[in-house]
Amino acid sequence: MGEVVVPLGPVASAFSAYGLAASDIVLSAELSDPSSFPVDHTVLESHYARLDADLQRALDRQKVKFHDVTLQREIDLRYSMQANELATAIPDTDFTERTGEEILQRFEEQYERINGPGAGYREAGVQAITYRVRAKAGLGFPVALPDIARADGPDPAEAFLEERSVCLDSQTGFVPTPVYDYARLRAGHEIAGPAIVDVPTTVVVVPAGVTGRVNRLGNLVLSHQ
Repeated sequence: MGEVVVPLGPVASAFSAYGLAASDIVLSAELSDPSSFPVDHTVLESHYARLDADLQRALDRQKVKFHDVTLQREIDLRYSMQANELATAIPDTDFTERTGEEILQRFEEQYERINGPGAGYREAGVQAITYRVRAKAGLGFPVALPDIARADGPDPAEAFLEERSVCLDSQTGFVPTPVYDYARLRAGHEIAGPAIVDVPTTVVVVPAGVTGRVNRLGNLVLSHQ
């Protein structure tokens, strides 16, 4: 028996709010400095030290004690005269005189994976466009959702609003259809279709032959009877 979960509970009116609370913090910092590549390793070191510091200040502004923070460095490179850049990962090591060449090799390998063997043409020259660092900061604790109040039984009569003339099927046309107030539904309530559930942010249709059951989070789980 197939089921469809219609999110109406505490994560209701939008997953984005829950996502902000439950997800890791991800920030990025960029520095534009178009130039021929490879550049001297001291330039790389200077640019990424600046970006790392910018990200650290941004994380400090969150005023949250993070469980762990990981940094991912990359650079946008392209062959001269091309319009599109390719984000290329920076080796996770100290910068040395070999770092620029290592990055260039990564760029060319990635370019050929995408465009085919022999597609690269180093003789045309390579340009660095944008330097970038992404920070991922873990919260280190789970975000729990509260359970809603539980109903004494499956009958949703306490949430009944009215009957409306509603057309849910072109063959039957408009028929009197029960309408329920989502705010008064409780976990364990069952709504037999056809029915309508009024929600502050939307309207949910429970078709004929389908039952909507309210779960512990306040979501409406639709399943065929």
